[in-house]
Amino acid sequence: FLLALLLFLQFGGVIGVHNDFTQNAWMPARLVLEGASPYNPSRSQLDSALGSYSAEFSSFNGGSHYFFIYPMWVALFFLPLGAVPLALAIAMWRAANVLLLVWGVGSILKSSNPAFRSSKSAVFAAVALMVILCLLYRESINTLIGGQFAIVEFGLLAAVWGWLASSAGKASSALLVGDSLAGVALAVLATKPQSAGLAVALIGLWALSRRRYAIPIAAFLSLTLLLGLPMVFYPHSLGDWLAIVLGGQAGSQAEVSASVWGVSYALLGGMSLWKWLALALSFAGLLLILPFWRHDLRDRQAALPISLPMTICVNSMISPYMLGYEQVLLLFPALVFLAASSTNEAPSKGGARRLRLALYVWMGVLPLLLIPVQNLFRSEAPLIVQSATLLGVCLLIRLTWIRYAEGRVFFSQPIIPKRFYTSDFSV
Repeated sequence: FLLALLLFLQFGGVIGVHNDFTQNAWMPARLVLEGASPYNPSRSQLDSALGSYSAEFSSFNGGSHYFFIYPMWVALFFLPLGAVPLALAIAMWRAANVLLLVWGVGSILKSSNPAFRSSKSAVFAAVALMVILCLLYRESINTLIGGQFAIVEFGLLAAVWGWLASSAGKASSALLVGDSLAGVALAVLATKPQSAGLAVALIGLWALSRRRYAIPIAAFLSLTLLLGLPMVFYPHSLGDWLAIVLGGQAGSQAEVSASVWGVSYALLGGMSLWKWLALALSFAGLLLILPFWRHDLRDRQAALPISLPMTICVNSMISPYMLGYEQVLLLFPALVFLAASSTNEAPSKGGARRLRLALYVWMGVLPLLLIPVQNLFRSEAPLIVQSATLLGVCLLIRLTWIRYAEGRVFFSQPIIPKRFYTSDFSV
């Protein structure tokens, strides 16, 4: 953390302060500290909050007029950072995200395969390689530079996955605290439904099927408190936020999103038919994952909802508000794959090596190849290739048919009729 903090302080001036962290975290917190509403501040209030940086903000995410796009509790959460100078706050936020990303990578690997809990040099080298690739993954860099929240979402999913893995075999009385915290994590993730909505729904349904009611109850109560408690001090905050979201913010990126919505618009242009095509493709994505959700809900052996990685891929492909930086969440299924391919139950040593190499290329090479394509189209739509290729890997090597037993994820026999898949792992 300290190393990352020093680096970001050193180069923060080159990157600049005009980013989403400033507009969606620091600025609303600063406005609250100065007694102004973050949802409809005047220009003079913005200039007062920004201080010497006000000249750099002639425009905002919404154009010349600034508005806060998150519920009030987010602004209140960032009050400590809002109280410190902007450059320092940005550096602290980025350093914390680097720390969280590194922790999340190790957590997912260790939760999915106990071999990664070893202190052997080979394990250390493998984990170090994956950490470096995840840090250099283009969407990780975009998230850090842009001051986005995608790495926080990644870390929350890693924490929930790790808890579910470690809670296998524990008595019900020992689950209450961990399950309650998992519910709080789901409530926070629900703030970004465009990137994690399907994952939250799956985990909630899975918890209900396992009668681990503390998870959905804690999620509901936490979300209620997060949205309702600030109204005690800011009575109009919830209505102001909903007015912004429902007033166009929720669908503002559909035409350029890195999903079937952006692709449909790119193919059909301004024709109204593009929305129907996007809806049809989104519905097809939901139909794709439903059989695997059904299997998870009926499975009483696995300690995890095994279809979660595929669900994240599908969510990325069908969300109307999916920008490239949110694809940091795709690191989650990629890391589960890497952990599963490192077990003795991998389909073959050669196949496991090819799988790992393909994922390394997916993380380190594919995003770079998409840069000129994205510049050509001037939208996020080409980035759907990142989620589509990973979803293709899910289907080809049967990610959702992997098993969880004895504390690890591993490959085994598929659960669907053989005519629906290929047994040639080299495809």
